[in-house]
Amino acid sequence: HRRIMAEAIADGVRTLLPFYQWEEGLKLNTIEDSSFDGVLNSAAVILGSPVYNANVHPRVQAFVNTWDVSQDTSNKVGAAFVTAGGISIGEEGTMLSIIRSMLIFFVCGGVGGEDWKSAFGASAIMYSDPFGSSASGSGFFC
Repeated sequence: HRRIMAEAIADGVRTLLPFYQWEEGLKLNTIEDSSFDGVLNSAAVILGSPVYNANVHPRVQAFVNTWDVSQDTSNKVGAAFVTAGGISIGEEGTMLSIIRSMLIFFVCGGVGGEDWKSAFGASAIMYSDPFGSSASGSGFFC
């Protein structure tokens, strides 16, 4: 489900690439394939996590914990997305936790959606439509 969500967000970002004239384009990475060097070499970072006991998944938080606060990342833009196993299971708190971590490093200009219904970012409830009634897949995408 995280892959589906990450790919949908990436499709939206691709429509902006010519407008912002980003030279590198878009890279969709798993947490395992991500590094702080990748963050440094990006104009924007959109970080996703499954909701894990109403929190950011430990592997996602471990990745964020590798970020070096002594590096100047003030020109970066950040945003968050999450997937959750049910309604009101911690998705907004998890997004805010990611955003709060990102605020230490860079501007979270990508926070929020088109209207009040997505004020904190994008989330998907895995056991409800349109994602179906069973969870499948693995991996973390940012």
